[in-house]
Amino acid sequence: MFGRIATGIGVPVLACIICGTAFAVADVPHSPLTSPCPNGTGVLTTPYGAPATCKEAGSMPVFALLPHLDNPVTSWPADGNWDFCAAFDTASCSLNGLWSLSEHYAPYAPFFQCTTDMNGPINPSPLPGELSVTPNGIPDGEFELGLLAAVLNNTYALDPAKTGGVTNADVLAAYKANFNFFKVLLTTALSQVPVLGIPTDQRVSVILLAPYLPTSMATVLAGYATEGNANTLAGLNKLLEQLADIGVAIPEGGVASVTTGFPSILGPGGDADGDHYTNLEEYNYFNAQGAAVTIAAELNPAVFPPAIPITGSIVINDNLSGTNNPQVTLKITWGGGSGTGVTRMRFSDDGAHWGAWETPVATRAYTLPSPPDGYKTVRVQFLDQKGYRSAAFRDYVRLDTAVPTGSILINNGASTTTSRNVSLKLKWSDGTGSGVTRMRFSDDGAHWSAWEPPVSPKAYTLPLATPGHQTVRAQFRDAVGNVSVVYNDYINLVVK
Repeated sequence: MFGRIATGIGVPVLACIICGTAFAVADVPHSPLTSPCPNGTGVLTTPYGAPATCKEAGSMPVFALLPHLDNPVTSWPADGNWDFCAAFDTASCSLNGLWSLSEHYAPYAPFFQCTTDMNGPINPSPLPGELSVTPNGIPDGEFELGLLAAVLNNTYALDPAKTGGVTNADVLAAYKANFNFFKVLLTTALSQVPVLGIPTDQRVSVILLAPYLPTSMATVLAGYATEGNANTLAGLNKLLEQLADIGVAIPEGGVASVTTGFPSILGPGGDADGDHYTNLEEYNYFNAQGAAVTIAAELNPAVFPPAIPITGSIVINDNLSGTNNPQVTLKITWGGGSGTGVTRMRFSDDGAHWGAWETPVATRAYTLPSPPDGYKTVRVQFLDQKGYRSAAFRDYVRLDTAVPTGSILINNGASTTTSRNVSLKLKWSDGTGSGVTRMRFSDDGAHWSAWEPPVSPKAYTLPLATPGHQTVRAQFRDAVGNVSVVYNDYINLVVK
């Protein structure tokens, strides 16, 4: 994630560690908050030195690099003055100010600005010249750490009932402790920069050339630690690995073990106002309206993105029109929904009484209410991750469990016939059911003809040519597969 440490002149070493950080920049460059600022071309008209240059007064903590490694913070920003954009821009100008020592550093300055986005997932195997960290899509200074700034500035009050008891004061106390950790770490690093292999104290040089570089860097790093994003902490651990090369001890367990962060409140996946929308979701919806509107939405539970409509469908038994079995199969689809989308579904037979919410599945067994037979409607409703409910989607099917009835007469009920060729008079009924659609015949009750559409009368040939009584049997089947009992009639074949 971070570049190699330079071993030449030591003043820019810390800057090299930082500027080697992989980062991305928004498409529209951010202008530094104050001017004049070195232009990044390598041509400096004035030395950096002047305190007013590239520094927004009062926006960052102030501490002295000398004489100790742990000099106290002499000034913390007042409410309303916390500004991480100012810290980023100050770091950018400070890197430009180091151009007189090495042209290696100034080209990084335009990137280390308020629009920086350098806390996405780590790429474990970057190719030469590629960056090790991918952006997470949220500009850090203005938006991601801007949320933290709004809390530090007490612009909005966190609701302890929705933050697990965390208050603005808790965040401020954690930030101050985190800042002190990075203050000591950076001061220690500058006090033992290797020059020609010899640890050398470069703090005086930094005071002369870039006096606000340490505080601006500590301000940003403490902000990342207080936000507590896991990807950011992984990146800061990479930084500590680099500092280990110059004798700075790496805390066991990494940055997370010595700092306090609030990822569930301030991180992209956190929910600062408890409205069940993550900060990232609110950023994605509101960011086009600017940072102030976005951060206000992230910290105001009454302001959140509109619900995303939920779509869905339900089909009973692959869309067959009827069934003779109340046990059916539902095929269900869903889409849309706010947050992570649809998370639950439930069912109703009448639209008034609903089953319990359950995990959505694409195929589900279902029991139709019965008796009585008739048209049955099944309704499904979906619930998304934000608690929004869909309209009821429905499908219906005809339940018909009653078997058809019928009759058969051979030659209109005649008792004898002299010909094997006879006429069958058939009657059938399915009452209020799905209707008779097929009939079949048998001479012995064991072997049956194929099902065929019902007609009456029907020509039929008796099976035996020898004289005697012969029986013809008939069965009827309705549209959903219900089969009648066997109906029969017999006739005596007389051979002259």
